[in-house]
Amino acid sequence: AKKEALEKFESLAADFPQVPGVTITTEVLTHSDFATAICEAAERKGADVICMGTKGHSRAGAALLGSTVQAVIALAHKPVFVVTPPLA
Repeated sequence: AKKEALEKFESLAADFPQVPGVTITTEVLTHSDFATAICEAAERKGADVICMGTKGHSRAGAALLGSTVQAVIALAHKPVFVVTPPLA
């Protein structure tokens, strides 16, 4: 399952346009605490920002963010960019 997930994420990253100075990396992690794993990976890779998606369809506030996104925001020593899906 880990190999399949990595292949899927790598193919997604390949679909993004190349932007000078921007590097997209993928890593599949196993950890008992998702937020800690994400923050540790961001530090280890020297990331400038953490970008996360949310399933919420409203921009009404943090109450609609998932628990992992909220935990990353609380733990991260980097800016966290939260992306909501487009409104249909």
